[in-house]
Amino acid sequence: MIKQLLIILAVGFQMLYADDSADSLFLNIGRKYALAGMSVYVFSEGKGDYRYSYGRRDISRNLPVNRQTKYRIASISKYVTATAIFILSDRGLLDLDASASNGCRLQCL
Repeated sequence: MIKQLLIILAVGFQMLYADDSADSLFLNIGRKYALAGMSVYVFSEGKGDYRYSYGRRDISRNLPVNRQTKYRIASISKYVTATAIFILSDRGLLDLDASASNGCRLQCL
């Protein structure tokens, strides 16, 4: 899972500083890390600004990745949740120092 997170971070930084088009950037990342397939969806100000699919969703049947491809996300959701928590904290919507029992209706020990 760390490899996937590093790829995501690398993509983010490369998108900020890349001279190439985003399509060629993601194609090169897919090749560099020998990914069977990937999908990228970039949001900006609440809108989906860019979508890219690469590779095969089923190698044995030679089926390409497309907008309907579903992925097994496994433990990567932990990183997504942590990122969301820190975004909320940066926006002042979540206090990281508050007790977790503040939002709990049951008595937490």
